[in-house]
Amino acid sequence: MFITTSIATVVINRLLLKNTFGAIIKMRELYNVEKKKIQWSSLVFTIEVLSLAVKSIFAVLFNLWI
Repeated sequence: MFITTSIATVVINRLLLKNTFGAIIKMRELYNVEKKKIQWSSLVFTIEVLSLAVKSIFAVLFNLWI
């Protein structure tokens, strides 16, 4: 039981880390391409960051529950 929860925790943490780096790269691209314009891409980026925050909250709750 402990081994499976450890593996699940590692997988969740890797996914969160990958999503975080992807969001940072997207943020840099948006900042470099469009410094003063507000476009749909920035709205999509905001939604992705919010979804990342929700995922991380669920991961923390999942780790506490286990």
